[in-house]
Amino acid sequence: TMALTIPSPQPTSHSPPFQVHRFPQDQYIDALRWLPQLSAFHRHVLLATFNSDTSISSLQTLTYTPNSPPNLSLQSSYPTPSRITSLKTLLIPQSPKPLIAASTLSGSLLFLSADLVNGSLDFEFSVPEKGFHRGPVSGIDVDGNGSGSVVSVGEDGKINLIGIGSEGRGSNQRFFDSNGLVSYSTVKWASPFEFVTGGL
Repeated sequence: TMALTIPSPQPTSHSPPFQVHRFPQDQYIDALRWLPQLSAFHRHVLLATFNSDTSISSLQTLTYTPNSPPNLSLQSSYPTPSRITSLKTLLIPQSPKPLIAASTLSGSLLFLSADLVNGSLDFEFSVPEKGFHRGPVSGIDVDGNGSGSVVSVGEDGKINLIGIGSEGRGSNQRFFDSNGLVSYSTVKWASPFEFVTGGL
């Protein structure tokens, strides 16, 4: 089930300050993000889904319309090689489309762009499994402060930097490798020059 919690337009002493709208889904939701808002009348939600009956994973865009009652409708779907473990979005300068970074259970990193007019998803590039991470990519973060990099961590103890700028698009640099002695589950940029990792 997907639930949206929205501030009430004019809360009173007798009404709750928030309204909760539930939208039942027929697939597992592994991750979700709002896409940048194009207009006040509708927004797009990005979902990473998994169908347990068919074992198919996908990224989906849905349009949320704040009618009465609110409506959530599927716009597009893009199949992924395995389940999504982490999902991030980023606005790129000089590009009208936001960039989506999605890491997978099989150890790859996918980059797609989203068309905010029709909600379609377009493949841009990927960092394949071989030599990237041995096993699941457990966490990623996108630097929104100008370095043009994605940092990824995995259960294999590897920390990678991936270039997303026009010059180094898709370039992969091994930053650190514990050779499996330490595993990482999360990572977060602190500045264009610093990030912090965490794990067991």
